[in-house]
Amino acid sequence: MTQAPGFDADYFDGRQSTRHRVQVVVRDGSLLVRGANVLREDRVADVRVEPRLASLPLRIALPGGALLVAEADAVAAAMPLPRSVDLAHRLESHLGIVLGSIVGLVVVGWFGYHDGVPWLARRVADRLPPAIESQIAQETLKSLDTFVLKPSAVDAARQARLHSAFASLSRDLGPAARDARLEFRNGGWIGPNAFALPGGTVVMTDQLASLLDDDHVAAVLAHELGHLQFRHGTRTLLQDSIVGLAAMALFGDASAVANVAATAPTALLHTGYSREFEREADRFAFDLLRASGRSPRLLGESLAALRKTRRKRDPEGGGMDYVSTHPPTDERIRAAEEASR
Repeated sequence: MTQAPGFDADYFDGRQSTRHRVQVVVRDGSLLVRGANVLREDRVADVRVEPRLASLPLRIALPGGALLVAEADAVAAAMPLPRSVDLAHRLESHLGIVLGSIVGLVVVGWFGYHDGVPWLARRVADRLPPAIESQIAQETLKSLDTFVLKPSAVDAARQARLHSAFASLSRDLGPAARDARLEFRNGGWIGPNAFALPGGTVVMTDQLASLLDDDHVAAVLAHELGHLQFRHGTRTLLQDSIVGLAAMALFGDASAVANVAATAPTALLHTGYSREFEREADRFAFDLLRASGRSPRLLGESLAALRKTRRKRDPEGGGMDYVSTHPPTDERIRAAEEASR
């Protein structure tokens, strides 16, 4: 009489963590499990063999939550394994396929981060209700006023002139920049600076107003209006949020999203836009300055003055200011010169 094929396994009943050593016999389409205090029979069609993982033991899920753990080769000798189980094992055991998969994952991840995330952020930003952007701006400015900025000391007449120039520049722009407002603050340690907040707010420091005359300040404000026009601040925050959400999905770390929200004021204060965002805002400023009867050269001259001040304040170049996170200043000055022609 031919002995029915079988294999030894560890049995877990799904209710307790106790392990039972059992013998499994495969006969007439059934799986007979026998051991001390264990006796059960299930149809082979009702059990689920989980995919093999390298050389680890094979896991066989039984009805009711029970589980068998056995050597894969012994199980394969006793009963046919699903093709998907064997295919997955062969694929993960093939070094070339594993390396190719890793390279493919890196390439897809890079293009997703470099192109996919910015594309998605722009689409979301274009459809974001203005009220949400305004709320972001209000909360961010409130946080900066509490911890970084101080009330402005720029005289009322100068503020009025710059408000007028700002309103003139923004009058005919798109909805994201048309109703923008200009805020004056004493920047303290951050020095001569200007930055655009989502929702149509541009903050300018007293130190910038002291460094530049009205026309050169207008050139810097035209650049910041470019950030508003293309919603760079919102898109930057969305890109960080999308990356945070992806990290949470991959690693189960919800703190990644919380960190993005908590650091929004710092990210916007440091004007950490991508270099392409900065170049796009420069090109927009050149067009806007020409349309207002001003020369694009004003922006280049403003950048040169800001760079000179930065070198005086921070000879080693380790600090943060208006030009430190932007594209190379020489490149931007040359672009302004070319645009002025």
